[in-house]
Amino acid sequence: MRARDDGDDVDRASSPERDATPTKSALAEHHIRSSRSETSRRYAGIVPGGVATRIGRADECARDRALKSRAEALRRALRETDAREDAAGTSARLYEYASVLQEQAERCGRDGDDGGMLEELTMRACDAYARAMEIDPGRQGVLYNWGIALGDRAEHASARGEDEKARRLWDEAIDKYERAVKSKDASTVTTQQAAQVLNNLGLAYQSRGGCVDFPRSASSLEAAQRAREERVKFLSAGVRKFRRAIRLDPSFDRAAYNLGTVVYALSVEYASMARLYPRDGSLAPMSLDYAAAAAVYVGLALANDPDSDVYSTSFDIVKNYLPVPHIVDDVFEYATNASAAGDFVAARLTLTPRALRLRSIRTTAAATDDADADDDDEEDVLCDLPLASIAAVDPLEDASLAADRARALVSLADPTADALILAHRNPRARDRLIDAALMTRALALRARADHVDALLDVAAARAPV
Repeated sequence: MRARDDGDDVDRASSPERDATPTKSALAEHHIRSSRSETSRRYAGIVPGGVATRIGRADECARDRALKSRAEALRRALRETDAREDAAGTSARLYEYASVLQEQAERCGRDGDDGGMLEELTMRACDAYARAMEIDPGRQGVLYNWGIALGDRAEHASARGEDEKARRLWDEAIDKYERAVKSKDASTVTTQQAAQVLNNLGLAYQSRGGCVDFPRSASSLEAAQRAREERVKFLSAGVRKFRRAIRLDPSFDRAAYNLGTVVYALSVEYASMARLYPRDGSLAPMSLDYAAAAAVYVGLALANDPDSDVYSTSFDIVKNYLPVPHIVDDVFEYATNASAAGDFVAARLTLTPRALRLRSIRTTAAATDDADADDDDEEDVLCDLPLASIAAVDPLEDASLAADRARALVSLADPTADALILAHRNPRARDRLIDAALMTRALALRARADHVDALLDVAAARAPV
């Protein structure tokens, strides 16, 4: 899930059959409202200059008084600031003032405020961040928390039915997060911090896709299609950001879940287009492809946090798309980095909780004759890599190779071993394999392969016969 429950902007659905086309996304019901405002702030404090806003309820009244006092002191100090004061000091003071206002707004929202005071506080926080950036451009902490404040305002606007304002504010939030990713401070933050910024940026794109304006007139089919394409554009941008986050931190279960929700939303969009344009044979397979990806990402998020009710409920929606008893089961072409150029061999690739395995592809007759043989017959195994032996799995972009394949490079921990090159005609299948291999490897290294076994058992038990 994402950090808030943001993005699918599609309706609730019952659990789809394995080969059925998904209709509406029930995943959104469990992640849009809760995750962004909760998780984004939970990590705000780890960004340099960030503000921790998670505080205990028992301390509430004292904390409210302390925040009010601090805000007043900072406001007075900013009014009395001498023009000769150093820019960095003024920027830091503005940043602290904005952070205090944000925390006040959060507490105000928790106490059931009707929105007026909450909106006022977040607007003042945004103004203070803007002034801080004018003085000291490029600070990641300012940009990151400014993006959070703008996102909060966008959510409030959506709740009031102010859709145009919500779209504008989400666009502004996206701009701030994008600038935070590219800021001068970006090279100084930890991997976890960078992943958090990318996760929030993905959430912003997902939310922006959710509030695309669809024409009210049913006769405007062309306009509706343009709106759907615009939504797909924003959702696809969210996919790229979440994917970058989990490749930075493969154990980041929130980003994995959020990636699952956004690809499921894309599955829903392509299913809708397939119904509108039945002659386009590419749309329904695209929908199923994204649904399969959602099962992988949501499932692996659940393996990271088996106690999460949100992950578990969402996995129930998509589990029938998982290729049990494996996480990935597909046909790839493979070679080693020592192979002759173009010397690729087709093989069945399976990813299990503990290994990545390549097996020869049997002919139809051979498969029929040996139908009762063990699925993991050692005679068919071409390559069997324990996940612990894999050092890295990365996209391989090489202009010297044919452009009709998407490739991945599997590097091994043993420096004397040849790296493995995997190729697939579908870039989404390549990316899903990379993500799944990295996340499953991270689970195996943390002795959590049995968690993956458990989710595969759940999927197998519920899969239709």
